[in-house]
Amino acid sequence: MKHMSVFLYLFLLSCNINTIHNNRIEDKNEAEIITTRFFECLEKGDFKRTHTLFSEKFYRQTDTTKLDLMLNQAVNNCGGH
Repeated sequence: MKHMSVFLYLFLLSCNINTIHNNRIEDKNEAEIITTRFFECLEKGDFKRTHTLFSEKFYRQTDTTKLDLMLNQAVNNCGGH
């Protein structure tokens, strides 16, 4: 029984508890800043400045040339500069 208690204790200590924060003001403010920068770049047609707004994980799937093409198509199809 003692071994079982030690095992359970170690198991519980090793658990990684993920915390989810919903609707934090800091997150909303940061998202608003990024979104504003993104749309300002689109309005100016300066797609290269949007590159810093995407994560490294994004660029594992999409290179900057493809991104620029997608953004150009979106601006042309939806209106813009």
